[in-house]
Amino acid sequence: MPLPFDRPRPTGVAGPSDRIGVLDIGSNSIRLVIYDRLGRTSMPIFNEKVLCALGRGVERSRRLNSQGVTLALSNLTRFKALADGMGLPRLEVLATAAVRDAEDGGSFVQEVRERIGLPLRVISGEEEGRLSALGVLSGIPGADGVMGDLGGGSLELTQLNQGTVGTQVSLPLGPLRLMEAASGRLGGGLLRSLIRIWRLCRG
Repeated sequence: MPLPFDRPRPTGVAGPSDRIGVLDIGSNSIRLVIYDRLGRTSMPIFNEKVLCALGRGVERSRRLNSQGVTLALSNLTRFKALADGMGLPRLEVLATAAVRDAEDGGSFVQEVRERIGLPLRVISGEEEGRLSALGVLSGIPGADGVMGDLGGGSLELTQLNQGTVGTQVSLPLGPLRLMEAASGRLGGGLLRSLIRIWRLCRG
């Protein structure tokens, strides 16, 4: 007699072979999310985040936080083991602001590749904004306005024009960066970033 998980799935029901995972290496946290399938109606079946603060100090030193690197590498190895244990057929690994801005970002990328045996893609701020906007549109197809994605090391703003993705801007306004850069007053770079936000929101 076949076991329940050996029986054919009803049409349209996702199974383990349909699953897809995303490993997001951000400035403040790393997160593993596994979805039941790739599509507009994907449902997360696993979601875990670890605060590593890779981007703490990048604004000042231009290098990743060494304690954060150690914590990130150990948890990335653990996340990969979890994904393997679930029989995940596809895992996308992405890194954002801290890794793309740090002088030692390249060596971190290489270390991650060696640890987990998967390519790590460092995406641009504009690509980060575009992907975030597509996430909004997957839930609200006709969204119109400005989408904001605030991470630890950057803020992405993307215009949404009745369901289509418009102009994107990536600004160095994440809370980790602001704690270092602001120092109680608005510096020139910070002020210019705020002006760009105002212009984008004005359309």
